[in-house]
Amino acid sequence: MITAKEIRHALKVLVNDKAKLPYAVSFNHVEKSNQSYIWIDLNSKKTSIDKAYFQWSINVDIQVILFPDEYTAINADDLWEISDKLTTAVMPYVEIETEDNDKTKTRYTTVYTFNSYIVDEILHYEFNLDFTDYVQSDEYEGLDYNLMQNLKFNLTAEENKEEINPSAMIQDLFEGRYD
Repeated sequence: MITAKEIRHALKVLVNDKAKLPYAVSFNHVEKSNQSYIWIDLNSKKTSIDKAYFQWSINVDIQVILFPDEYTAINADDLWEISDKLTTAVMPYVEIETEDNDKTKTRYTTVYTFNSYIVDEILHYEFNLDFTDYVQSDEYEGLDYNLMQNLKFNLTAEENKEEINPSAMIQDLFEGRYD
């Protein structure tokens, strides 16, 4: 299961390491600041598919707040340049490092669209992280299910009722015995 902490970490890596933006990243609104920073706002929607699978849709709004010097206003060209850097970092997917049984795994979620706009000299860079997540019983209290251990089956051809060996059939396909 991907946690909110892992998603926040992935977004910090995306902004600082991939887009190479030199600003502090915050997930809390900063009331007063005398330096430029990035505020990331996350709005998530979780839909239960069944006991173990959930569909996530997380709207990510990266807001770039540049602090002007005492003589100039914010240059919109600078904000659009930052937008281009974010696009390069986000597309075509976002990498999320997850911890699973003391092993680090990388999950990739494709970003299909993004929206970039400037309001009140603040760049808003928005996209969605849409993915299906699996929750194991030890990660979610109350989840109780049995995993299938073994599956045995026999295939028979309808015409002559002979038993078909799936392994042999696959081998025959690779050796070109079937069209």
